[in-house]
Formats: sequence, structure tokens, C-alpha cells
Amino acid sequence: MLRSRLPVILACSFLFTCFHWGYGQNYIVQDITLNGNHRTKEQVILRELTFQKGDTLNIEDIDKLITQSKQNLLNASLFNWVEILHTTDQQNIYIYINVEEQWYWIPILHIRTAEGNFNTWWQSKPRNWHTLTFGIELTDYNFLGRKHQLSGTVHAGYDNLLDIKYTIPYINKKQTIGLQMGAGFNISRKIITSIHDYQLHSFRSNKAIRRGGYAMIGIIWRPKHHFSWENNISYYIDTYNDTIFQEQNDFWHSRCINYFRLYTKAKWDFRDYASYPLKGYYADIILEKNGLFLPFESVNTFYAQINGRYYTPIVPRFYFGAGISMFSTFNTKFPITIGKFINSDNIEIRGLYSYLIPANHMVLFKTNFKIALLEPTFIRIRNWDPRIGHLSFACYWNIFFDVMYHASNNDYLILNRHEKLTPWQQVLGMGIDLVTSYDKVFRFETSYSFQIGKLFYGISFKTAI
Repeated sequence: MLRSRLPVILACSFLFTCFHWGYGQNYIVQDITLNGNHRTKEQVILRELTFQKGDTLNIEDIDKLITQSKQNLLNASLFNWVEILHTTDQQNIYIYINVEEQWYWIPILHIRTAEGNFNTWWQSKPRNWHTLTFGIELTDYNFLGRKHQLSGTVHAGYDNLLDIKYTIPYINKKQTIGLQMGAGFNISRKIITSIHDYQLHSFRSNKAIRRGGYAMIGIIWRPKHHFSWENNISYYIDTYNDTIFQEQNDFWHSRCINYFRLYTKAKWDFRDYASYPLKGYYADIILEKNGLFLPFESVNTFYAQINGRYYTPIVPRFYFGAGISMFSTFNTKFPITIGKFINSDNIEIRGLYSYLIPANHMVLFKTNFKIALLEPTFIRIRNWDPRIGHLSFACYWNIFFDVMYHASNNDYLILNRHEKLTPWQQVLGMGIDLVTSYDKVFRFETSYSFQIGKLFYGISFKTAI
């Protein structure tokens, strides 16, 4: 009887061996070797890996885990280039990670306009050159080699500002809890008082009419690579001299505006490259409460925002992206200086950049179809420091269609020469996106608004979706 079953037993043993060694082979991560991290601490790189020393990896998962680890490291904005190699023996896998660090002290020139954004100022006739404010922001994105971010900003000109921020990504052994803090002071010779024909209308003076400042502290929780939760509390104070009340008696009912702000943001990020994604998805929820019902606070407003984005390649060099954004503002007891507006902050409908739209509620849907004219290309300049001599370029042609519905806030809107925008807005356009080193994006667009019946041109410095 045993002889009759022997062929079956041998066949099953053969199949099991083939499956185990051919398809289900497991390897133990025996060692992880790092190279090129001259400033970055080892634990910062290891934190972004999807595996650690001693983990058991299935042969079918290795390539996927290595690809995701490479994307995590590049999205950390610490390296120009990342390479992850591996070798195996009978039971072990050895990981070799080569990185090329960026130049971490990055100066950014600031040019601020009294009109609210660059496109509005550029299209104004004549352009008010004397209302420009120039400044510089200096940030170390890898302070102490631990991915700490230390930044300082100074503005001088029509407005003056001093701002300092410090972020520590991890303060615990598990590297899941971080800390952020900041403080700033500003002096201004202009005050936004209303919105005339969807343009900022401000009162200006030859002397300072507003002095303000803030202080902030918060906690960041990142238990997983793709999820983070930011929470902070801030205190703001602004004081105004009597000049503004003499000229604008309906500006606000107090010379001093001070209040606390609670802010929370939960984020799920599964994009391939955060600075200019072509594959993956993203979602976040933002809640903001200005005023905590304290006796001295004159501000009381609640703000909620939800964003979702999806990206996918269609065929080689062809890509599609879509995004949806929604926000609502409740208990609208606030001065215009802290209001939320479409085409300000982080909400914009393409083409209508020169329109500052006050709204209590909004839903915005964006679509984007793009073609890679130049796939990501890397250039090394000989005899240059690799931190600045390793350059990358990419160029995409795209067409887009945006649809927005909004419920207008008429408290600060004054219409003289412009008809009120309809709740529904639809924009069709096309443009060129340039993506360069250090996660910089330059967008040049032309678009047509169906409701306004006008052709628009615009420039932007961040990804559209």
C-alpha cells in the first residue's frame, strides 16, 4: 500500500518544494548599508524604509518594498538621488542604499504685493511698484542632520515682517511623535478693508497702522509612512492705530484683535512623488477654530476643509489627474483680515487667479490630462558640488477643466463695475508645467471662463492638483 502511495507523496513533496523555493522564498534582512549620508543621521533614513534589519521578506514583495522605500526617501525632500540595491544568499538579503544629499540651506526670495497675488498685481494698470514688499526666507531642511526644519523669514519695504519656525519630526524613540513651534511679528502700512469687484481694497498710509504677532506650538503624530496628524494651538494679536477707524468706521469694532486658534490636519498620502505626483492618491481633512469663547476674544469662526486627489498613468507619457476640494465656514464673526477666500491660501480655481472670491461654502472639482514632453532628466555638472551640480528637469503639456460651486459671502464684497459671479464657474484651459530640482514647479497657463466669457493668462509656482 505504501508503494502505491509513494508516487503521490513524491509528487506532493516536489510541488511543495517548487512553491516554497520558487515562489514563496523568504529572506531575512541581515544588514542595511548606507552610503552618501554625510550629514543625515542613519535613523532618519531607516525611518523611511518599509523594512528593517531582522525583518523577513517574501521574494515576491522585495521589489515593491524597495520601490516604496525609495519613494519615501525622495519625498522626504532630503536627497537629489536615491538608489537601493540588494543581494541574497540562501536565506539572507543584504540591502545597500546610496543617496546624494541636497543643499539644505535654501534661500527663497519673497516678493509680496498689496493686491493679494502676483497675477492680480501684474494685470493691474498701472502696476503699483511702490507697494511691493521684498523679503528672504532661509530654511535648513535638515538641521542637525535629523530632518529638523529651522526657518527664518524677513520682509522689508511696504510691510515688515520677522518670522521664525522650528519643526522636530520625532521626539520619541519610536519616531512617531514630532513637535513644531513658531513665532512672528509684523508691521504694516496697509489694511485690507473690503473686496471691490473681486479685488482687494485696502487702506494705505505712510506710517504703520497695524502691528501684530503670533506664537504657535503643536504636535505631529506619524505612526505610519502614509499617515500624519498635525495639531497646534496659536495665539494672535493685532493692534490698529486710530487712522484706520477715522477713514473706515465700519472696519471693526475694536482697536485690538486677539484670539486663540486651534488647528488640526489629518493627511493620507499615497502619491509617488509629493512635489509633482503622477500616480497614487491623497486625502486630508482640515479643521480650524478661531476663538475659544474667552471673554477677551472678539473672533468666533469655525472652518472645515476636505481635499481628495487621484493620479494615474494612462499609457507611457500620458497621465490623468483629478481632485476635489470642499470647505465651509460657520459662525462668521471675524474681521476681513483673517477671512478665507477662493484664490487665496490653498484653494484656487485655475484661470481666475485675479479674482478674490469671498465664500462661506465651496466645492471645487479639477481634472487634468497631461503629456510628458520631457521625461524626468538628470544632468551632472562637472567639478560642481553634487548638492547643486546634480540637476533635474521635466516638462509636461496639459489640458484641464475646473468646475466650482460656491455660496458667496457678501459681507465684504462691493460691486461697482463688475457683475456678481454666478455660483457655478467652469474653466477650460491648457498650459506647460516645468518641474525642476528641489521640488520646484513652474506653471504657465491660458484658460477660458465660460461664465465670464473671457480668456485669462496666469503663472503659478505649485502643482495644480
